[in-house]
Order: sequence, then structure tokens, then C-alpha cells
Amino acid sequence: MTRVHWRAAGLVPPPDVHGRRWSAAVADAVAARHDEIIAVTGSEAPVGGHRAAARLARRTGLPVEKADVEALADAAVAERQAWTRASVSAQYAPAYLGWHRDEFTLEARSRGLRPGWMDRYAREDLDAIATGQPCG
Repeated sequence: MTRVHWRAAGLVPPPDVHGRRWSAAVADAVAARHDEIIAVTGSEAPVGGHRAAARLARRTGLPVEKADVEALADAAVAERQAWTRASVSAQYAPAYLGWHRDEFTLEARSRGLRPGWMDRYAREDLDAIATGQPCG
């Protein structure tokens, strides 16, 4: 599950007494929503780079350091961003082609085309469909 910060998600209001602390009423209301907040944010404390490296080292038996975790995160983010730029969400693929959803669904199905990672179609495949060419 993706980590959600309780304040950013609007699960806990900002301090209501001089902007520095919560009144008893607000604190009680938040406490009453404990299970809801934990369901959204999770119960595990955030894991920093050193702890993540130690966990990976234990699980893989490899000497993993914080810098390795940072490099892995950088690579994963770069890969996700590159794919996002090179693709179109399944929801918007018909609009990308200027087609009706049913028309797109039939054509994609007939070509065996399915969305890839993050439920997205490669732009090059959609462009191939638009021009009647075979998909990648």
C-alpha cells in the first residue's frame, strides 16, 4: 500500500488552538477515527534509507547500503516517469486516437493489444493502430 501522510491526506486537521496545538474536542474526534486513519496510512513507521538497506541486506544476503537504496529509488522513479511519458492511460487511449471507447476496445481486442504497466498503452502501439500498422 502506498504510504499516506495523515496531515496531507486531510485525516487530521491542523492545530486549532493558536495554530500550535489541538483542542480536546479535536483530539477526541481524531482519536475516535483511529481505525479509519490507520486503515488509510498503515501502521508501520516510515522506513529510512539505512533501515531499508538493512532489510534488503537481510533478505538478499548482499551488502546493501543506503546509497544503493537511493540509487534503486532513483532508477525506479526514472523508469516510471519515462514509461508515463511514452504511454497513455487505458482510460484516455480512445481519446488519444479520437475514437469512441467501443471502437477502440474492439480494435485493441482484435490485435491482442492489452495495457501494460500501470494500466497504460505504449504511444507507439496507439500510433500504429491509428495508421493501420502492426503494433510493436
